Amino acid sequence: MEVQVKEEKKGHLHVDIVDSPIIAMNMLKQELWQNNHVKATGTNIDHPLLNKQTFVLDTDGAEPRKVIASAVKKLHKELDKAAESLKSVR
Repeated sequence: MEVQVKEEKKGHLHVDIVDSPIIAMNMLKQELWQNNHVKATGTNIDHPLLNKQTFVLDTDGAEPRKVIASAVKKLHKELDKAAESLKSVR
């Protein structure tokens, strides 16, 4: 995965993400909406074959990178729990 920062300022982050599964970004968006600092977040895919997504995050002034890092940590924990649950399924 490659992240290209297009615009970054207080409370706003706009990046292009190359070679990331669409589902991963959808999971991140869902987790971000659980954060009270998030005012808006979304992705845009110009064409599925290009494998490039535009991602935008607007916050109430909170540092966007920290908000994303927090969401990623929570997702990681959730996925670990899911993996443990699946180990018992045969």
